Amino acid sequence: VVGLDQKTGKLLWRRPVGIHNGHDDDGLLAMRGEYGKLKTPMTVYPGVFGGVAGSLALRGSTVFVPVVNYATRLDSQIGAAMVSGSEGGELVALDVSTGAVKWKESLGSPVYGPTLATNDLVFALTFDGLLHGFDADSGERIWGRRVAPYAEGGLAATGSTLLVRAGFPQAEEVPRLMALSVDD
Repeated sequence: VVGLDQKTGKLLWRRPVGIHNGHDDDGLLAMRGEYGKLKTPMTVYPGVFGGVAGSLALRGSTVFVPVVNYATRLDSQIGAAMVSGSEGGELVALDVSTGAVKWKESLGSPVYGPTLATNDLVFALTFDGLLHGFDADSGERIWGRRVAPYAEGGLAATGSTLLVRAGFPQAEEVPRLMALSVDD
């Protein structure tokens, strides 16, 4: 995640989130033709489906980042495979001015969709179908509900009602839009 000056575009800060295991510059090495520095086989975090996949949410001076910790195993320069058991996610709260981590919560499943900040809460929907609600300032988990066997959808809020797009068509589920009350 990077913070840029809105007028000049100048880089103000850079903050890695999620798991990184020393391969962040591999793309640059490959583009420069420095293939000898790329040793295979190797496991790379974040992998092909890892990193920040969903939209960030902003509340005051805090940005909430949904993270996917999914590795890719590279057996050769042209062969890749997903690493089973590497799947997981995080929700990271960063200070907008400095990029400092305010809090971080590990989640058992990746967050492919966006986060949502509303009032004093921030929500993240994990792929395992759990909707998590956290205190936006402390990161304390204060609300949760299973909404589907799998989920990667969007979130919206009005008052104390959350709108959740749940389901995963590739798992032969019918996607649905749900209205949930945070007060429940």
